[in-house]
Amino acid sequence: MTNKFLTVDRKDAAPLDDGEFYTFDIIGCEVFDGDKKLGTVTNVLKTGSNDVFEVDGNILIPALKSAVQSIDIAAKKILVNSNAY
Repeated sequence: MTNKFLTVDRKDAAPLDDGEFYTFDIIGCEVFDGDKKLGTVTNVLKTGSNDVFEVDGNILIPALKSAVQSIDIAAKKILVNSNAY
């Protein structure tokens, strides 16, 4: 099948390991560098080596431990270290 979308209920989605997140949970998170709000994740780019968070269409943040300090899905908040990217 091509040009079709597959939907899966969250309860039926594959389980995640610690530190893993569903793309649909990352999109919409607000991104902060310390107290400074950088914007909102609008897309997650799949590069092959690591994902990249696109923030407001003009900031790209590699989804690496060196750049992303924490992700709180419940609060929809991601803390980053802009010195790392």
